[in-house]
Amino acid sequence: MIILAIETSCDETAIALIKTAPRGKSFSVLANIVHSQIPLHAKWGGVVPNIAKREHQKILVPLLLQALREAKLSESRIMNQELWKKKTRNSQFIIHSSILEKNEELRNQFEKSIIHIPRPQIDIIAVTQGPGLEPALWVGVNFARALSALWNIPLVGINHMEGHILSALIEQKKISNVKFQMSNLKSEIRNLKSVAYPALALLVSGGHTELVLMRKHLTYEIIGETRDDAAGEAFDKVARLLGLPYPGGPAISAEANLGTGHLSKSWL
Repeated sequence: MIILAIETSCDETAIALIKTAPRGKSFSVLANIVHSQIPLHAKWGGVVPNIAKREHQKILVPLLLQALREAKLSESRIMNQELWKKKTRNSQFIIHSSILEKNEELRNQFEKSIIHIPRPQIDIIAVTQGPGLEPALWVGVNFARALSALWNIPLVGINHMEGHILSALIEQKKISNVKFQMSNLKSEIRNLKSVAYPALALLVSGGHTELVLMRKHLTYEIIGETRDDAAGEAFDKVARLLGLPYPGGPAISAEANLGTGHLSKSWL
């Protein structure tokens, strides 16, 4: 089974193609492309929802085409190009006038580059439906809905916090270089670690800090969370107060590395 995954919950646009058995914990990554918007938001000291929305609209179609090429799914064996064009004529009005009505730039790219592509060998489309920035989320959700309608592929909404939990369960090889480790993830058969339940997950991300109780597989209960800002937001706000660049975490970390660990006499 091949899954197309779409993520637009905040300031990163991501497309992945994953091959997995219908049941089981083994999978391989056929393509995994992430576009970061950090340079666009840096001058504002944080993520601006409407800027994030516009950037998602610009980049989703190019990322999908790149992912299909990397996964060698650009050409479909289902039907030839001319037959597919005839089949999609009736779908164009529905997709353009309703699903992508409020995403003009995405709709234009969809019409130019996607509408005539024969259905790839994809079994399920998964898209982040929350939590996240609402304007950003809707771009990914509507893109996924349009693809689902065009290619007649089932669509599944995903909670991206659940994705954080499950990603921590991927068995990792003992490689010190994280970038090398992530690039090596592609095409290899990977497995999810077995978990003894009940288990407790600590989630510390840009927008959420939560303690989640898992009594069994895929069953979650939030038993604790921050009452105001998440850890990531706190870093960004402190960095802004100190006049440090966005994102705040790396900037504060770099400053901390300059410390000596000792107070000077002037502070005593």
